[in-house]
Amino acid sequence: MDVRSAVTCQKDTNAATPRSRRRRSRTCVAGGAAPGRRTRAPVLTTGVMATVGSAGLAISVGLLCMMQLGQSLFGSLAIGNSIAFTAFDLCLIVAALECRSETGTALTTASFDSKQMNRAVLVEVVLAVVIAQMDLFHRLLGTTDIDMKHFAWALVPALALLFLWELGKLMARGRGRVE
Repeated sequence: MDVRSAVTCQKDTNAATPRSRRRRSRTCVAGGAAPGRRTRAPVLTTGVMATVGSAGLAISVGLLCMMQLGQSLFGSLAIGNSIAFTAFDLCLIVAALECRSETGTALTTASFDSKQMNRAVLVEVVLAVVIAQMDLFHRLLGTTDIDMKHFAWALVPALALLFLWELGKLMARGRGRVE
């Protein structure tokens, strides 16, 4: 279903039952063409829950690795925290772009068609830099300044998430579950 299509809804009521027991639901039709899901149907399908759960697990593992990397490779837990916070912010950008379609790739220019999404991505990029550079965030989050070498390490979990998510979408498209 195209995100930009209009959605019209009609109320369904069962007039044969008393008012207190009357069930009300809405049948939503996308673009007036085909019936959509009833309001009692789950929004999160099994596929979406599996995707969100897998992405969350991948992000968690990546962030824990970045914290350990900061402590073992750079000798500072504060650097590890800074790398992990920056990596988390970059992973949010990847997740926002990937969630626009369950099976469609995010590696197209269409991913940037939305002005609102572009603003959100820009804010996230600014936050990724600010979290690691501002003294206020250093005190609040226990972080420290990071240089380009540390920032490059923060890109690793986000790029790994992008690769794994695109691989999963490719497999879903191969099974014929194309939107």
